[in-house]
Amino acid sequence: MGVAHWLSVLQKHPRPARLVAARFLEWTGLSPLFTVKLDGYRLRFYPTNVSANLWINAETRVHGLALFKDYCKAGDVAVDVGANVGEVSVILSRRAGASGHVYSFEPNPRIYRYLVGNLTLNQCGNVTPANLAVGAAPGTVRMSDEKYDDMNRVIDDGHIEVTCTTLDAAVPDRAVAFLKIDVEGSELRVLEGARHTLSRTACVNCEMGEDHYRRYGYGMKDLIAFLRAAAFQTYVTTEDRALRAIDASFMEPGGHEIVGVKDPADFVRRTGWRLQ
Repeated sequence: MGVAHWLSVLQKHPRPARLVAARFLEWTGLSPLFTVKLDGYRLRFYPTNVSANLWINAETRVHGLALFKDYCKAGDVAVDVGANVGEVSVILSRRAGASGHVYSFEPNPRIYRYLVGNLTLNQCGNVTPANLAVGAAPGTVRMSDEKYDDMNRVIDDGHIEVTCTTLDAAVPDRAVAFLKIDVEGSELRVLEGARHTLSRTACVNCEMGEDHYRRYGYGMKDLIAFLRAAAFQTYVTTEDRALRAIDASFMEPGGHEIVGVKDPADFVRRTGWRLQ
């Protein structure tokens, strides 16, 4: 990054001093000595894009967390595919409690270490973490390993090779309350390897975007159709704790959060959200 570009970034940033401090802490290797206090839990400031953004200003996080906080209850089993440094896994762990369990998957070995560190920091003894990719079939896949770690994905010429499993192989045969998938475009591949798991899952949440999906040869309509064929009613989230019903004709541009629900009445009872 050139000096002129860096100065431009600082001028536009809402907290430039905090940004400079973050980059200094990462450069010196001191950042893991710091933690970010969030809603009843902490995340360590590991040298990752996600961790840095939270340390600079947690209010700027890209993805909302209300669905994870509102849906899961004590005793639930939940699955987090694409866990990154573990914020969603920590939230699901706290909601599931001692009688529940969370299965958490992060393929990048470096980021997986940070995931385990945050689970330990928050005493998440009810989480089983796995350093595995998840897809349509077991084997190995190649992945990118970029600075912007929240955008790493399965790619043919990726820098690292990781072991891949399927949810049907990796998740014990028990009822699953909540399945979250955020894998930068290969969400349908995860679902294809989870046909049995989906038959016993109540609610699914996926990142959804046409551009991301096209990298892997499918579109939003294909993922929506897959979930509907698996007996889920499909919705997209809105900003006011509500879901709007969609079908395979949905083609709105941009990124979306799709939610598949088996029993809409149960979803409303759990969350208090509105269905539109």
